[in-house]
Amino acid sequence: MIGENIRAARKTQNMSQVELARRCGISRGYLLLVESGESNPTITKVGAIAGALGMTVDDLINGARKNSTEAALLYYFRLRDWPAILRLVAVEIQIEQTNEQAADGGEEQG
Repeated sequence: MIGENIRAARKTQNMSQVELARRCGISRGYLLLVESGESNPTITKVGAIAGALGMTVDDLINGARKNSTEAALLYYFRLRDWPAILRLVAVEIQIEQTNEQAADGGEEQG
């Protein structure tokens, strides 16, 4: 089950086994065993795989995807790419402000 979820999440992101293995610090051979269900990863390895996929352990176990902004933030955080993180946060703040303004404009003024 976990292996199928890992494979599905990896394929959804068009990520190769080699790339995922590199990102989470495991061998491609081990990842192949996990995805095929021949090996069960430790919770530490599940955490590393989930992080590399931009997911929580719970999401990975349950097969759910996180939203793309959270996944991107986690990925850039792991890379310590602070400028990319700041750009993503700035975009999220702008979206939130736009939504708040739209909501305020829809209220009756009296």
